[in-house]
Amino acid sequence: SDEEWGLGLSAGVDVTETIALNLGGRSYFAPGDFEAYQVEAGITADVAENLEATATLGAYWGDDTPVADEAIIYGTAGLTYEPGGDFTLEGEVEVTSLGGYQLTFGASKSF
Repeated sequence: SDEEWGLGLSAGVDVTETIALNLGGRSYFAPGDFEAYQVEAGITADVAENLEATATLGAYWGDDTPVADEAIIYGTAGLTYEPGGDFTLEGEVEVTSLGGYQLTFGASKSF
């Protein structure tokens, strides 16, 4: 609706040639005093010539979370392998303070 609005900000910095840090946040507001927020910090590192590792730590909280008045903390860890030939293999795990988890795997090849 016309009365809903949000704001998002993010910043990133290359710490070295192989390590990058990112920090971001967003908020959402709607009529009836509805508010929701999220913050996340992440790191990406080239651990080998064709292997990249990522990790994030974040939280979200607000009026429409499963445990009202408490932040839900989450974290992810992932690897991306690009051996060449336009082939990519990736995997990620995410866990939350609610006991939830998600495993994601992917593979792609460009022709």
